[in-house]
Formats: sequence, C-alpha cells, structure tokens
Amino acid sequence: MSLSVCDPVEELSLVRTVSRTWLRGYSDSTVLDALLVLDNLFTDAIRSGRTPRHVWLGFNSEGRLELEIIATQPSRQIASLGPLLISGGLGRLMLEDLTHSWGVESDEHQQRMWAVLEMTSWSLGQ
Repeated sequence: MSLSVCDPVEELSLVRTVSRTWLRGYSDSTVLDALLVLDNLFTDAIRSGRTPRHVWLGFNSEGRLELEIIATQPSRQIASLGPLLISGGLGRLMLEDLTHSWGVESDEHQQRMWAVLEMTSWSLGQ
C-alpha cells in the first residue's frame, strides 16, 4: 500500500484508516501495534520539522510488515535539532519493543524512517 501525503496533519487520520483497512484479517492487537508504530514515525517527522510526503506499507520476503515514511528535510535551523526518534524517550522504547527492526536514514533532501514488524497473529474470523 502506498500513499502520497499532501497535508500531513489532516491526512494522518486517512493514513490510519487506509492502513487499518489494508491490514484487515489480522488480529486487533497486531493491527494496533502496526498503527502505533506508523503513528510514531509519522508524528516524529512532523514534530521534528519534516513534512511526510510518502507512506508505504508492504510485506517483505520473510512475511514481515515493513512501514516506511519518506519526509522532506526541514530548514537547516530545525535540522540541527536532530530526529526526536533517535534521541530516546517513550517513542524509541515503543519502537524497540514492538518492532523487529527500525531505523532512520537521511541526506540533504529527505529522511526515510522505517520499521519492520512481525505479523504472526492472523485471525481468520475477521
């Protein structure tokens, strides 16, 4: 699933809704974990002055869910603060607990934030 984002603040709820629909069939707890991670990455981009422009969800060859957010880089003044996600706090603890792996890659034009989750709680009843 791939979404382009025009207004990150207003479209976060759209990203959540589309992601929840796309993950239909997984247990509620598994979907909620994925949404928590997605929310954390998306809002971290906004809070650190970046503008999320692209959201991608897909499954890798091992059957793990990959989440990716591509954001534009902010002005140099905001960029000097560094990504909030890497500095620690509850968001980092949550990512370490809920994901198989995660990371942030930046260059002068954009920042890529990603996470990989285990999706083993398939529920046939949903």
